[in-house]
Amino acid sequence: MLTNKTLARINNRPRKVGRLPLLAVGGGIVVLTALLYVFEVLPSFAILAVIGGGAFLVLLLYRTQKAKTTISLLQGQARRRSRLALLFRTGGSGGSRLIREDQAPA
Repeated sequence: MLTNKTLARINNRPRKVGRLPLLAVGGGIVVLTALLYVFEVLPSFAILAVIGGGAFLVLLLYRTQKAKTTISLLQGQARRRSRLALLFRTGGSGGSRLIREDQAPA
């Protein structure tokens, strides 16, 4: 059952992902990388690692903000399983089939 508190949480949630924090982190990483490259503080492969780490930080920040836009309405139920939770089982004449974990025979 939806309570007033749950409805208020749904209505007051952020609707979009904020772009300013993403741009700030991404821009900061680009400036840091440029300074490290110009002053030759790190070797080239390490600078690429800094760029990769910055991209990972931006992705992590995006996923965190995106999670705040989604409200779970499950109350007292187990969370949904991963989409990749698949099992193989042998079928009849059709060979092996790919089935979802929650449909696997006990």
